Amino acid sequence: MALGGEWIMSIKPIVDSIQFILEIVIIAIFICVICWLVLGISMEIVSFSTLEAAMAFQGEDISGAKVVYGEDSALVARVKDGTIVFDAFLQEHGKWKMSNYIFAGQREYSTDCPNTEDYTIFFERYRMSGGIYVTVMDHGSTYQEEKRVSDSEGTHFETICANLSESRDRMYFGYIEDVPESYEIMVNKEQLLFDWGWAFEFLT
Repeated sequence: MALGGEWIMSIKPIVDSIQFILEIVIIAIFICVICWLVLGISMEIVSFSTLEAAMAFQGEDISGAKVVYGEDSALVARVKDGTIVFDAFLQEHGKWKMSNYIFAGQREYSTDCPNTEDYTIFFERYRMSGGIYVTVMDHGSTYQEEKRVSDSEGTHFETICANLSESRDRMYFGYIEDVPESYEIMVNKEQLLFDWGWAFEFLT
């Protein structure tokens, strides 16, 4: 019994240490959950009269940014630290919410084009945005080279390129208000081949 008691006493500090660590982990998880809930609530409650005001509140400047407006949403592209950054802003009851991909209800699908390795196409749908944002990434352009991107829906595509980016990728992005069952994208009148049927099923 004495030896058993000594063994128990010898491991008690280890058990106490493990218990202390577990308590710290549980407290940390609890704090993270609370912060997550507060962030989500603030994203829903805090709103602004204009998109510019929502961006300014986040410390972002709309000057120099490219904006494509959708139905109750906007996709903003800007250059930050030599790379292109996209932010989605949602609008509810005429008020703009802060940008946050997690709480925006984002669904994204990307596809490469089998007839050329120069392009990747991204499709994004957000909660409260009626249609889909389409982004065409051109891997083969230089900073000065701007191509004409069009689609079967007559969409207007904005373009942006980070001149400090090592890859020098140029991006074209637009918004499809009514999602078609068949869809085509052209670059300089050359059609890009991709599996739109699969993207359509995924995004609807």
